[in-house]
Amino acid sequence: MINDYTSISHAISFVVLGFLALWSYYKACKAKPGKITTENVDMLIEKYRPYYDGLIYKKNNKCKTCGFIKPARSKHCSVCNMCV
Repeated sequence: MINDYTSISHAISFVVLGFLALWSYYKACKAKPGKITTENVDMLIEKYRPYYDGLIYKKNNKCKTCGFIKPARSKHCSVCNMCV
């Protein structure tokens, strides 16, 4: 409803931003997680080196299931059964 405080640009902005929010959510749901493999584990450890702080992300922390040295910010997914 357009009144003294809103205009047609508000309504259009609301629809466009709502569509963009739903579209980005859909794209995020359809994206594949970054799988950690023997080929890319060294590159990922180097890429996330600044995140190792010794408190949350510890160096040389191994995944108990996969056996990889886990890069910072990685977790083992019980659904995929792989480190992501």
